[in-house]
Amino acid sequence: MATYLKPPLHAQDEINLREIFKILIESKKLIISTILIFTITSIILFLSLKPSFKTTAKLEIGYLVGDNGDRELIESSSDLISDLKILILRNPDNKFSQNISINSFEDKVISLETTSNSGEKNENLLNEIINHINERHSNLVVLITDQRKNQISNEIDLLKYEIAFVKGKKLEENQSKILIINNNLARLAYELPAIDLEISQLKKVVIADTNNLSILKNNTNMLAKRAANSPTLEQIIFSYESKINDLNTKKYTYILEENNLN
Repeated sequence: MATYLKPPLHAQDEINLREIFKILIESKKLIISTILIFTITSIILFLSLKPSFKTTAKLEIGYLVGDNGDRELIESSSDLISDLKILILRNPDNKFSQNISINSFEDKVISLETTSNSGEKNENLLNEIINHINERHSNLVVLITDQRKNQISNEIDLLKYEIAFVKGKKLEENQSKILIINNNLARLAYELPAIDLEISQLKKVVIADTNNLSILKNNTNMLAKRAANSPTLEQIIFSYESKINDLNTKKYTYILEENNLN
C-alpha cells in the first residue's frame, strides 16, 4: 500500500507565494496599463475642467433731497434694470460676452451676478456696469437739477409778473384816487372863497338892516308902515343871520374835508 507524505506547512506557503508572485509578474503589463489609463484619464479630465468663479455685487440706488427735505430715488429699479438690459443687448465694444443676472430688492437695491473662469474678468465686467450706472445717475441728477432750476425760474418770473400787475393796478387805483382828491381840492379851493364872500356880503346886509331898524325905531310912523309889510325887518335880519350860521357850518365842513384830502 502506497503512502503519500504530506509536505510541511511552510513548504505549502512558499509554493503559494511563488505562484502569486508568478501571477503578478505575468499580469504586470495589465496592471501598469490600467494604472496608466486611469492616470491619463484623470489628467485629461482635470485639464478639461476649467475653474468657475461667481462674482456678485449689490448696489443701492441714490436719492435726491427735495426742498422740503423729502428723499426721492434718482430712478426706479425697474427703469435702471431696463436700461442695463438694453446696454447688454447692444453690447458695445463686445464687453458683455458672458451672462449677467440682474435682480432688484425693495425697489431700491439691485443685485448683479456673473460667472466665468476668471474672477478678474467678472470684476472688470461688473465695474464696467457700475461705472455706467454712476455716469447715468450723474446725468440724471444734472437733468433733474436743471428741471428744478427752470421750474423755480418760471415761478420767479410768474411772481414778478404778478407783482408788476398788482403794482400797476394799485398805481392805477391810486392815480384815480389822486385825481378825485385833486378835483375835490380844486372844488373846495373855489367854494371856500365863495362862501367867505357870501358871508361877508350877508354881514354887510345885516349891519345895514340893523342900522335901518335903529332909524325906524326912532320914527314911530315909519316903523309902523314898515311893520305892516311882511316879512318884517327883524325877520329879514334873523334869516340873514341864520344863513350866515349855515354858511359858517358849511365852511367848517369843507375845511375838515380839505385837511383830510391833503
